[in-house]
Amino acid sequence: MIRSIVIVLDADSDSPVATQYALTLASRTQALVTGMTVVDTKSIEHGVRGGGIGSIHLMEKAAQSLLSEAHEVARTLLTSFKAAAKTAGVAYECRALEGWPLDVVGKEADYHDLLVIGNDPHLYYAHPKETPVSLEQVIKRTTGAVLVATDSYQPVERVLVAFDGSAHCFRSLRAFLLLKPFGTDVAMDLVHVHAGEDQGVAGPMMSAAQAFVARHGFTARVHLVQGKDASSEIGRCIQRLEADLLVAGVHAVGSLERIFQRSTTASLLGRVAVPMWVAG
Repeated sequence: MIRSIVIVLDADSDSPVATQYALTLASRTQALVTGMTVVDTKSIEHGVRGGGIGSIHLMEKAAQSLLSEAHEVARTLLTSFKAAAKTAGVAYECRALEGWPLDVVGKEADYHDLLVIGNDPHLYYAHPKETPVSLEQVIKRTTGAVLVATDSYQPVERVLVAFDGSAHCFRSLRAFLLLKPFGTDVAMDLVHVHAGEDQGVAGPMMSAAQAFVARHGFTARVHLVQGKDASSEIGRCIQRLEADLLVAGVHAVGSLERIFQRSTTASLLGRVAVPMWVAG
């Protein structure tokens, strides 16, 4: 069961959607939800370096201006979060932090059951179009479960699990089963994409996964999908099964790597139009 949720706030359109997911989960599970902003002091410091001795004063003024702007963005984000949390009637707290976002977010997420973040985070508040820290980096740094929101909200009623039996897939699936973020009433589809020659192995593996899921109170259907372009197959399954959420292992190798052609989280996220649940 989820007891604490932290959401990373930025000025993107997916941040309000991520907030809605976090507050909906907090309301359902009675969890504490923490809204977090991070003023990227490292990027600001790096961005104003250079120049001669005569330009030091100008650089300091530029840095102070960027810091002031970033702090104002952070205050605005936290004000909006507070209003949304009060309207939702959930227990909440706010954290206004500074530093290198990758370190700050990762360390804060370690002390919560779930990190919620938009799929296109821009944590350099002073220059919102710049992304010195990628979503892939954030997820790789996080030790727990992460819910990655898209730019539109939809209730989660059907979950698709891309499963290849790897340790990374098990971590994500096990975290989902133990935390039960959306309850046990959600429909679940276990999907394994194979090239044909390993179908004899895939069948028993997926039956074992189905039994594992059942022991946690979930009912799942198994889908063995044959195809060479596994990324397209998973995309078609998401559409055909009308999945509202993808559960996947982000550092997977083997067949899940084939699903998304590359083993990077960035390529995985870029291929699906639904929120994703992952665990490090």
